[in-house]
Amino acid sequence: MKARMLTTVGLMLIACPITRASNVPATELRARAEQGDAKAQFDLGMALYQGNGVRQNYREAAKWFERAAQQGLTDAMNNMGLVYAEGQGVKQDYHKSLEWYKRAADAGNAGAQYNLGVAYDFGRGVKQDHHEAAGWYEKAALQGYRNAQNSLGSLYQFGQGVEQNDGKAVEWYQKSADQGQPDAVVNLAYMYLTGRGVEKNEAKAFELNLKMANKGYPRAMLNAGIQLRDGQGTPQDYEQAWNLLNQVRLASRDSDLGWKAVAALDQIKTDLGVEKTLGRFSYPEWKVVQKSIRQKKK
Repeated sequence: MKARMLTTVGLMLIACPITRASNVPATELRARAEQGDAKAQFDLGMALYQGNGVRQNYREAAKWFERAAQQGLTDAMNNMGLVYAEGQGVKQDYHKSLEWYKRAADAGNAGAQYNLGVAYDFGRGVKQDHHEAAGWYEKAALQGYRNAQNSLGSLYQFGQGVEQNDGKAVEWYQKSADQGQPDAVVNLAYMYLTGRGVEKNEAKAFELNLKMANKGYPRAMLNAGIQLRDGQGTPQDYEQAWNLLNQVRLASRDSDLGWKAVAALDQIKTDLGVEKTLGRFSYPEWKVVQKSIRQKKK
């Protein structure tokens, strides 16, 4: 069984667009913030956090997030949870992080509900509790939060915190994939490839994997490469498979994904009868692989 994957690197910073993308000059934004305008305080915090129009400064960002949060702005509360979780501009404190997430989540903030779910799902600053994670994911998912939809689908797929149900896993993956969540698209492809919760359809799986592979998403590139190598849902194409898998190998060195790509590339060499005495993944080896591919096509 596949190991379940966290859908994002770290916790999410907020669900809404970056409001600092407006044309309000930083000086005017600061003036409004100092006068107590909660939205301006939040926007200024975002600008400082991302270095958007001003010099990046996590400490200042945290200060303005907190001022906005104290006025009840839930996106600011969520961001306070993030900066405490990551130790950005403040001393890392998981307890305070969870307090801020909980305040925002209880007020209905979908991003905070998702982040609270992540904390329980992976035991970040709190005892791991998949059931509690599922509850928070569902609250955010029902608001249309795509990362939560994908994570809830994963819990259903693996029966963690909820009763195992491939049909519900597919349902939530589909909702998330419809919003373009990359992991959800790849997870949905896996369900089609294996026929779990949906009628098996290798061609549909390849279509989904290739869609994300063309956008440069490594997991999809790996899966599409393997399908091309094995002729699953698509005509076998060793050359295209090699190109995709080698891109993953180069971009994901010393990671689990990179090593899977290496193993898949080695399998292509085995299939083609290419000797492994040549320099591994060297240009001379590639020329031999190309020659073997052309010979196999004849």
